Amino acid sequence: MNKPIILALFIVSLVLLPGCDLFFVDEEIRDIAKSGDYSDCAGLDTSEDKKRIDKCYSYVGKRQDDPNACAAASGNYRDDCYEDVAVDLHREDLCNNINSKYDKRDCFTDIAVYKEDPAICANLAGNEANICYKQYSIDADDFDSCALITSDGESDECYIYFAVEDSNHELCGELNLKTNRDECYYGIALANTNSEFCESIEKDSKKEECYENIETMSEEEAGDCKYDSDCDAICEGDIKWKMGCDARTNTCIKTFDYDCKEQKEKFASYEFSMVCADGECVSNDAEIAAMKAELIALQAEISAEFKELNSYRETYKNEKYEAQNKCLDILSDVTNKFIIDSALKMGSVIGSAVKYISKGSDIISHTHSLSIKDDELTRTVSMSAKFTSKFTKDAAGYFGDYSGKMTDKLYKLTQAAKSGNEMTTEQAVEFYCGYNNYLSEVLDATAEQSENYQAASKLLREKINAFP
Repeated sequence: MNKPIILALFIVSLVLLPGCDLFFVDEEIRDIAKSGDYSDCAGLDTSEDKKRIDKCYSYVGKRQDDPNACAAASGNYRDDCYEDVAVDLHREDLCNNINSKYDKRDCFTDIAVYKEDPAICANLAGNEANICYKQYSIDADDFDSCALITSDGESDECYIYFAVEDSNHELCGELNLKTNRDECYYGIALANTNSEFCESIEKDSKKEECYENIETMSEEEAGDCKYDSDCDAICEGDIKWKMGCDARTNTCIKTFDYDCKEQKEKFASYEFSMVCADGECVSNDAEIAAMKAELIALQAEISAEFKELNSYRETYKNEKYEAQNKCLDILSDVTNKFIIDSALKMGSVIGSAVKYISKGSDIISHTHSLSIKDDELTRTVSMSAKFTSKFTKDAAGYFGDYSGKMTDKLYKLTQAAKSGNEMTTEQAVEFYCGYNNYLSEVLDATAEQSENYQAASKLLREKINAFP
């Protein structure tokens, strides 16, 4: 199954993950999130939705990356908010505020993988830390990190994953538990369809099961037979034929047929038809492995895009912070001397801003629009709908025009200051406050994409883990 077909499976309309009801918020909550003042949530009417205030706190916290808003929420809304904000800001200290041990573990694991630092798992206690190390090792494809696990069971599971992946039967012999060593050999035998690995299994019943599952049953029995049980089933394409013994000739003949394709296996939200092999309906390992590989590749691609988008947004946050401070300073102190000094000091800041304004169109136009429906991921190469509706259908044109205007204003203001001419308060406010407003609009327009990337990454990880 090629990549275009795989990607086509993801093209669906926008609906969010089941259980993620935090995203279903009304316009009043969205307006509060835009203002950033989560205290306004306390005054909401809860006659029709008793969880509305908690939803508001959580939504504002996630949109503004504000842990204080998360703290005001309760229950699952509080945990969900802290997990999103912690991962978004890459702050493992915030994970400690999560009550659910599963969400807390996922929080530390996600940040550890992002920072490529398994030591972050040490923030968890007991076996939760071991599970974190195991999941980190698998997600990061880091074999060496399995050595950090102190639990025999979790350690064995970590090493079994790499042993089967690499067909490393010698690694199986180094596992702590006998049952796990048998499972390791059994897994490699099935993965390679090679009965030689069955011989290393110590438990007799497990060894026999291994041989029975791998032995060849596709050769048609055409010789002498006495009972139907003497005749093994055969495959013709994906049709399984049950064979019976013809008493007149004592030869095996076809009796009943079964279409293996009618038997289905489901992993995550994907369904696979079985195939006939060695006289049995078996899993279509090749197609299943191909799908899993495509999901892993897609997860890596989305992770890279997510990092690029967040890097871009963090730069804008820093720019906005300085522009906002200058805007407020001018409004509170309107002396001409202060304004002229501000223009000179702000020159380097706005100069770098022009670079990011110009780069904005390139980042937005190359950032995929993501959404979720019925546990499926939608990804298109179009720009975010919120972004284009906020500015213009031609984002590149908008950025280019805005960049030119900002550069022109900066030149005139700084030249006026250098020549000793006074600059009006209106001119300074128009420039600094206008730039601050522009950055706010861009951050607001791209916030939804950042949330969708995070949801997409989590969804893909769940799907990949559902595969054998």
